[in-house]
Amino acid sequence: MATNFLKFIHYCYLANLRKPANAFVLACKKPAPVQAEILSTTLQQNSNTEYGRAMNFANIHSIDGFQQQIPVVTYEDLKPWIEKVCLGQSQVLTAEEVELFELTSGSSGGNKYIPYTAGLSTQFSNAIDPWFYHTYQCHPQLKGLQTYISLSPAARVAEETAGGIPIGMEDDTEYFSPFSRWAVKKMMAVPNRVGRYRDIQHWKHETAVYLLLAKNLGLISIWSPTFLTPILEYIQQHWDLLMASIDAKNRHRCRELVSIGSQFSTSELWPRLAVISCWTEGVSAQYLEGLRQWFPQVFIQAKGLMATECVISIPHYTSLEAVEQTQSYTSVLAVNSHFLEFSDQNNPRALPLLAHELKEGGIYSPIVTTAGGLYRYQLRDLCECLGYYQGAPLIRFLSKQDRVSDICGEKLHTIEVETALQHCSQQLGYQYKFALLVPNQVDRPRYTLYVEPGYGFNSAAIFAETLDSILQQNQHYHYCRQLGQLSNVEIVCIEDGYNRYVETLMANGLRYGDIKPAALETRFDWHGVFGPDHQVTDAAYFKTGSAL
Repeated sequence: MATNFLKFIHYCYLANLRKPANAFVLACKKPAPVQAEILSTTLQQNSNTEYGRAMNFANIHSIDGFQQQIPVVTYEDLKPWIEKVCLGQSQVLTAEEVELFELTSGSSGGNKYIPYTAGLSTQFSNAIDPWFYHTYQCHPQLKGLQTYISLSPAARVAEETAGGIPIGMEDDTEYFSPFSRWAVKKMMAVPNRVGRYRDIQHWKHETAVYLLLAKNLGLISIWSPTFLTPILEYIQQHWDLLMASIDAKNRHRCRELVSIGSQFSTSELWPRLAVISCWTEGVSAQYLEGLRQWFPQVFIQAKGLMATECVISIPHYTSLEAVEQTQSYTSVLAVNSHFLEFSDQNNPRALPLLAHELKEGGIYSPIVTTAGGLYRYQLRDLCECLGYYQGAPLIRFLSKQDRVSDICGEKLHTIEVETALQHCSQQLGYQYKFALLVPNQVDRPRYTLYVEPGYGFNSAAIFAETLDSILQQNQHYHYCRQLGQLSNVEIVCIEDGYNRYVETLMANGLRYGDIKPAALETRFDWHGVFGPDHQVTDAAYFKTGSAL
């Protein structure tokens, strides 16, 4: 697409985003009244729904009254109400019609059906529009360049609920407002139809072809930092096939830039690529180095905390100079999207705090009330308050709160496992491509670490012993080990670990681009997933040189 036309599209797009961006900045200055207005509007609009009448929304006149009268809920609490909506009943959770359901996985392995209304889409846009506006303001070189936004392969065929409501978004651009969706699609390097391919290899091939054609690619927006690696590896491994799939002019350009038989240079293929936006916090941090090896000159923007149910925070900055000095973004609460409360993890029995009441250094779990029909919904994420931008808290995602394994009282939390793996890797100088700890109750209770070795990984036995020692810093785990309730950590070396992990989650309804790596998993039969056909001895690994 001609650069001048793209510049015109960007001009129109940014002009359209200026108003919501300014509204967001104003909301950050005085979040308390903005949050109160969001809650008041949500309750008024839905007071005559089944849920609103059951919870007596009409008699709630303050935030205090809301917190005292409405219970904090989980998906299981709302499931009977959501099932009614799935059957086609209206006016159950929201006065607005439910336009579609999006799936996300639950802690027990079952799917959660999250209702989407027009009001919820507007709340998402109130955060996404300012995020993209500030990104383009901070990186003006992006104007006139192409964009690649995660287009995951379809995880399932098109479905509807028993009541005829569609299940699943067509692609990630559906989070955008209507005009933004139109503009972004015009700027996209990979057409939306590629996201409808169900076959992974077909999806990889078509995505790779379009990316090779995108010589003016400027921005990549994905979720997990692991999303791009399989595509880049596909380009590496299927170079000749890809060259046969593109026109002669671009084939000549690519062959001039790339030395066949060696790892191609992304900076030569996409010389104008300036920003990659992705998760950088929690367990995703361990995969950033692999991304940086592919894109050493590209700025990596830390994405905020966005879930299927809601958006909690977005990337933000105060000035271009601030970004240049720190080479990083901060993440600020999306204070004019949903009504937000926060359970203080140091005082979980206390009344949840409001958005403007968080303390720097505090650890919190968000509770959200949205226009999609979730009222005081416990999100089960943990985040840390890092300070404030204007009057709005800056936060950092830590981990999922509900990823806790407790075979015999050890209460092992995913954040402890993430930290232990990082310390173990640093202490031994071992790298790994993939690592997942899962409970194993066959024979004697213990934990099994499925690991795909990387550079310097010399001994699985030493890694297992060191990891077990670090995990024993958890007093409950240490006690169970001392009593003999738990055996030492078992380690199993595997091949193609991340792809197997992704395939399992996709088979359970998640889209490829939405999958976030985890260090600890209690869902699904991972021992079956990583069965003998995918296992190797560490000795065999080192003999073949796969880890060197």
